[in-house]
Amino acid sequence: MPRKDRPAPINRHREITESEIITKEERAEAIKLGAQLVRHGACRGLSLSEFFPGKGFSPTAAAKAACARCLVRSECITYAYRLHLFTSTGYYGSMTPVERRGRTLDEALAEYGNK
Repeated sequence: MPRKDRPAPINRHREITESEIITKEERAEAIKLGAQLVRHGACRGLSLSEFFPGKGFSPTAAAKAACARCLVRSECITYAYRLHLFTSTGYYGSMTPVERRGRTLDEALAEYGNK
């Protein structure tokens, strides 16, 4: 039986907006896009562990350098948001999960996308 004197848990993640909800077909297209990004991105040839170092760890210097010089960084950010990876793990388009959580896609692209 839950305690009545305990407050409801706080949702620390932002709400998903209606424009961020995708269909199964859009998800399939996003997955194809992810494969293309790996082929064309500066991350090509790097180990996934560079971008997915584990909870509580930062991406490696090699991952940060690859994203900084990448020509498809904006597409990578879009990929992460379209698959709702802003609350997940991994370093996408120069953004950590914490950085993605606090921004909408438009804000992320304005701040981190290719200029």
